[in-house]
Amino acid sequence: MANATMFKARMASESVLSLVGSTKFQASSEYAPITDGALVVLQGLAPNDAYNIGDVDDAVDYNVFLSTAPTAATDDVVIVDIAGISNGDIAGNNYKMGIKLYGLTAPAGEAVRYRTLMKGDLYWLSDGCFVSAPTVGQYAIATASSVQHTPNASNPGAGQYCVKILASKGFTAGSNNIGTLYLCQVQ
Repeated sequence: MANATMFKARMASESVLSLVGSTKFQASSEYAPITDGALVVLQGLAPNDAYNIGDVDDAVDYNVFLSTAPTAATDDVVIVDIAGISNGDIAGNNYKMGIKLYGLTAPAGEAVRYRTLMKGDLYWLSDGCFVSAPTVGQYAIATASSVQHTPNASNPGAGQYCVKILASKGFTAGSNNIGTLYLCQVQ
């Protein structure tokens, strides 16, 4: 699978902090890994892992929501924007190695940043965020039972998440072409 990557260009959530939050992704009621640029639906507050022990099963984390893949293309979605730090285990020690900018996947159970989308928001998505390559000048919508975008020839209208694909360019890392980036505008 191609790298799934999201870069913000101009988004309301950069200025209005209430449009940014944290979520833990679930699939089949279990924590699951989630990729950058994924479309998810917020559910309820996540359990508080620090205090949810023994007979105390109602402790929730007031800062983290559970999320799932959309069940229908018309679901109210937010976009995952992982602020990742590369890390790795060497001889049993976990090392943080700086900021990785593309191909980020959060492990199961890790809280990640989400951004609430507003009409007019601009952001770049890599080809790994789409079920197939979109066409510049056309649109993309949420996908039922998937966190990826589905290219669509037309705007389905009010009441459904939709982005217009404004431009595309090569996606490079160093001197390597690793895919395509698409400039998306929320409709």
